[in-house]
Amino acid sequence: MISKDSRWIAMASMALALTATSPAHAQLMGPNWSISGIDVPQVVGPYDSFMARADVCNLGDAFAPSIDIWVVTSTDAVVSVNDPSVGNALVPDLGPGQCASVTISAFSPGPGLFTVGVIVDPFNAVLELDELDNVGSAGVTAFQSGVDLFVDAVTAPPSANGPFTASVTVCNQGNASASGVDVTLYASTDQIIESVTQVPGSPDLPIGNASASFVPGSGCQTVDVSAFAPPGPGAYYVGAVIDEPGSIAEIFEDNNSAAFALTGFGPGSDLVVASIDAPAAASNPFEVSVTVCNQGTVPSGDTDVSLFASADEAIDTAPNGADFLAGGAPVPGLQPGACQVALVAGVSPPPNVVSGAGYYLGAVVDFPSAAVDELIESNNMQSFGPFGFGSAPDLLVTQVNLPPSANGPFTASVTVCNQGTQTASNVDVSLYASSDATIESPLSVPWSLDVPLGQEQVSFVDPGGCRTVDVAAGPAPVSDGPYFV
Repeated sequence: MISKDSRWIAMASMALALTATSPAHAQLMGPNWSISGIDVPQVVGPYDSFMARADVCNLGDAFAPSIDIWVVTSTDAVVSVNDPSVGNALVPDLGPGQCASVTISAFSPGPGLFTVGVIVDPFNAVLELDELDNVGSAGVTAFQSGVDLFVDAVTAPPSANGPFTASVTVCNQGNASASGVDVTLYASTDQIIESVTQVPGSPDLPIGNASASFVPGSGCQTVDVSAFAPPGPGAYYVGAVIDEPGSIAEIFEDNNSAAFALTGFGPGSDLVVASIDAPAAASNPFEVSVTVCNQGTVPSGDTDVSLFASADEAIDTAPNGADFLAGGAPVPGLQPGACQVALVAGVSPPPNVVSGAGYYLGAVVDFPSAAVDELIESNNMQSFGPFGFGSAPDLLVTQVNLPPSANGPFTASVTVCNQGTQTASNVDVSLYASSDATIESPLSVPWSLDVPLGQEQVSFVDPGGCRTVDVAAGPAPVSDGPYFV
């Protein structure tokens, strides 16, 4: 929430997208481009084009103008401006702390293995606070034809005590198809799956086998694997090794195994917190419903669940820890697969509530009693939120209705809700047009490139209530094209 002259301003983007976290600003004035992420395919045909994506942020304290970005390929592990450019694009204008995802069309340098990287401002046309973070490497890409298999996903039940079925998704990021791909399911006490045929003395246990009949280039196949629980009870990571016999020639041979699901094997219970139902905000003692489930293989005994309030998602249960023990409730014994809602009554807000700060509610089952011996002891805690504590409104935009296109003035309806504990008065509702799904007000982000379209005011919004207001907008002072509103 943003306050302005004792009024509340509500804004939102009615589209889903990833939002980059604003990095910390540098201490001196000036722009500073930095590569925060790169995505390129690991296999490309020897003479094919490809698309690269680079996430670029301005870590400086000054405006960064639109600038060149190159895709380069290197025959060694070091990427520099001396390497040939195989594609280029423009990074848009970025204010301090802003980020952009840039898509770059590139072409193959020819057959072989190359390190692919990106370089922002390759000519050093703009003086920056730090010129050393303009280069990023995505690792080695194979520009050649062939098969390259990898394990994309493994799905297994949360527990098993005997036979069970898992599903393994095998993908081929190469450009040639593969047939009769061997798939071996493994159980491991850690997240590294080591094949017993390829790593002599491997402690990991093969527990099932199947075959993927046909995996096309750039395609996937999901196969069901009949398996049996390993003899030692406890927590295991379930993963897979593909082409364990090594019968298929691949471009990369070191990416054929992966671990995914944590499963409890053997006779035992396994308690988890499935959900928390609590008000979005509270200033007085309130009730919380905590759903606890037994995903183990045998019934659990009677136990309890404790509720903590925390300033972050990491719940600290130590007696003198930073998090506040807000309440607790008993949990009766549960059959395998059964769930029970425990009502935690009289939950008190944490002391010394910081206004405007969100809190998380964390539930910990089988605490503090530790009465149940479980297959997996590391999954008894779950945090939810953020929740609001204290006496204040909490505004959010829940809906924006507008025409699909406009060429002049138009009207949008905006629904504003208050999930706080006090009435909000004189609520400003500002409509913005943005080239991305992150709406930034120039009041909070001075270098915001988002364009204001119109403004209206809601006289009041009561706690738990919503108000819809029509906002007259336009004509939009933006160039033609698609926008998030």
